[in-house]
This record gives sequence, C-alpha cells and structure tokens, in this order.
Amino acid sequence: MGGKNSKRRRELDRQLSGIMSEQDFRIMRNAPPPPSQPQSCPICQKQFPSDTSEIKANKHFKKCALRAKPHQRKESKGYHELDKLTVLRNNLDSIKVSWTQGFEKIHISRQDFFWDSMQKILSMSSQQLRSEFQIEFLGEKSQDAGGLTKEWLNLLIQELLSENFNVFQQAQTADQRYKVTQNSLDPEFYVLSGRVIGKALLENIPINCPLSFVVLKYILDMQLTSEDIKYLDTDVYKAIKFIESNSIVDVLFETFSVTDQNGSVYELVPDGRMLPVNDDNKELYIQLRVEFELFSSISTAMQWIKEGIFSVFPKDFIRNITPEELDLLICGNPFINVYEWKSFTEYRGDFYEEHKVVEWFWESLMELEQEDLRALLTFVTGTNRTPVGGFQNMKTTRGEPALFTLEPFPYSRGALPRAHTCFNRMDLPYYRSKAELKSALINVIKNHTLGFGLE
Repeated sequence: MGGKNSKRRRELDRQLSGIMSEQDFRIMRNAPPPPSQPQSCPICQKQFPSDTSEIKANKHFKKCALRAKPHQRKESKGYHELDKLTVLRNNLDSIKVSWTQGFEKIHISRQDFFWDSMQKILSMSSQQLRSEFQIEFLGEKSQDAGGLTKEWLNLLIQELLSENFNVFQQAQTADQRYKVTQNSLDPEFYVLSGRVIGKALLENIPINCPLSFVVLKYILDMQLTSEDIKYLDTDVYKAIKFIESNSIVDVLFETFSVTDQNGSVYELVPDGRMLPVNDDNKELYIQLRVEFELFSSISTAMQWIKEGIFSVFPKDFIRNITPEELDLLICGNPFINVYEWKSFTEYRGDFYEEHKVVEWFWESLMELEQEDLRALLTFVTGTNRTPVGGFQNMKTTRGEPALFTLEPFPYSRGALPRAHTCFNRMDLPYYRSKAELKSALINVIKNHTLGFGLE
C-alpha cells in the first residue's frame, strides 16, 4: 500500500512541476493553514470554515494547483507584501557587522542567566549589537555558531513577557497578545525588550513575542484612535462604545478613575474617583479614558522600547510596513505545516525521501500535535517558529541558506536524534521501527534544554 501511495504522489508531483517553476511548485505543494483557523486557498482564494478537515482542504488545494498557471502564484495575495519585506531584509543585512570583522562573546552563568544577559546587552553600542553574538556558559565547553543565540533570544523574551518583572501583561482580548504594563517605571527592562526584539529582527530569528497591535502601531509611529482600545481590553472598548451611543442613567456607575490589573487606582481628573460619570459629562470621560489607555499610561514605556529597537537598526527601515507585517517579522509563523517542512528538506548520506526511516520520521510528525511540533522545531533549529517565507527561507545567523536537513548515523540501543541548531540539521539513527523512532522523538521533545546538541 505504501508503495502505491508513493507512486501516486510522485505522479502528482510530476504533473505539478510540469506547469510551474520549481520554487512555485514547492510552495504550492504545501498543505493549507491549520484547521483550527479559517483557511483560504492561496491560488483561487476560496474560503474554508475553521472546522474544515485538513484532508478535505488539502484535496482542493492540490486540484487547484494542477489547474493553476505559473503567473497565478505571483498574483496571489501576499506576493507584493513578501517582496516589500525582502527589501527590508536586504536593508537589515546591509548593516550587520561581518563575523570576519569580529564578534561579541557573551559569557553567561546558568544560575544568573537573565541578569548576566541584561547587563551585557544594555552595555553594548549599536555597532556591537549589529555584530555576531557567540553565547558561552561559564565553565562549559561549547561553540555557538548561531543556534544557541536563537534559543537565548527566545528565552530572554520569554522571561520579559512573564509576570516576574511586571513589564508586560496579557491584553484582555480573545487573541493572546501582550501589552505594556500601565504606568510601569522600569526603563532598563523596556530598553532591554526593545534590543532583544531589534536583534531578533536583525538576525531574522522568529521569537515568541505576540505584541498587541497598539504596541506594534507605537513602534511604527502610526496614529492611534479610540478603535485601537479593542486591542488592549475588549470590555473597556465595549463599555466606551455603549456610553457613546446610550444613556447611562441607572445603567452604568463609573467614576472619573481607572483601576488597573494590579489594583492601582488612577484619577482622570482631580478627585476623579469621587466624580460619577453621567450623560452630561460622558464625552469628557470618554476623551480622558481613551487618552489614558492609549497614551499617558503607556507612552513613556513605549518610548523606551523604541529606543531599544532603534539602537539596533534605523527607524526608517520599517517606516513603510504595516502592523501585520511587523508582527510576522517578529513572531514568524506559529503554525507548523508538516507538508511544507517536508517539501523543503534536504537529505544527506543514505537518506532520501522514500527511505524507510525517513518515511517513518514524516509519518511520526504528521501524528504530533502543534505543541510537540514546535518543541521539535526548537530542538533542531533553536526557535519554535519559521521566518517570513516559511521553511524555504531558513538560514544560518550569517545569512547562509540552511534548509532543514536529515542525516543518518549508526543505530545503537537507546540512541537519540542529535540536533545541530546552527545549521538546522538533525542526525537520525537508523531506527528499526517507526515506534522506536517516534519514542525517541518524544524523548527529545520532552527533555530538550537550552544548549543541547551544540556543535
């Protein structure tokens, strides 16, 4: 059965490759977005409900690809945006300091990981921030050719987004994103956050840092309106909209004050907590509340974040991009498409796409949940997301192409896969069964730690 399926797959691939360029064929061959989200065909733009099965959507996708003409890929949604981001990528690459001109050694103790990192980053000049980083743990022998830097940046932003420092808080919205903490007075943490984000952008390293669109608009110097409050707090947004359009007599009992998520009370006017909002003064209340939510409570922190980002690269580099594009540049694609991953994989040694061990590997990945796929991607690349353009655009931190690569090595009982995060390569033993291979993958997924598998 497996041989027949492989034969049919090769025939379909042959037909697809005959009507389009190799690059377009490889892109079109990918599976659609996750079923948990609304989907659209990148060729014909047909919309699929969020509950559409991946199998059904993929069947449409493949049929549509067969009917597509080569020019349709270029006319499809996203092509021009990608082209604009390519220009930005080239600008960022142009200011990077070549590793041949020197690099920055960052010595970190595992016990004081965050504070050692913070002290080093905040002491750097723009020239140093644009140089290649090499991370070293004190007392340990390891060589970082970029893989550990990817993990390190992701761990730093994870700490900054946590509740440990009260720098960011989750926005009160259905979409899990982060906003800056209101009236926070910790400039060094915000400058650090900006420098981590800026360095990740410079190195094309996706980090798990989903920021509120208010934060993204601030970074881009875009105008904010009362409509943007919906990106911070859905309930506050709905309340303001209700007050605008309705009488609030005996309905709402607000005062000219705001209580934040930490329980602190801020008065919008002197003695504001004693002044009730009514139909006569509600317009003033709305004006002051919007000003508080979008400006006075966060503007200082946002200036510190921007100071950090633009100490890495010039502000002009991102003046023409949208908040959605900036979000994609920072975070990459959170959904891991196994079909796409497989399409842009290289093999070494005896491995090839239809080698038994390789087929077991991809079959095992198809059975994993997104959380485990992200953990496995972190294990082998140092980050749990793909950059703009997906798996085909994976590179080393020096900008050299580095597609995901599978390479075999001799089997021994209990042997686990080895990762070379600097080069996005996994060494895979010649396992004797799919069950053994999948068990080994689960083992590294559950037990992977910072610095594992360095070259």
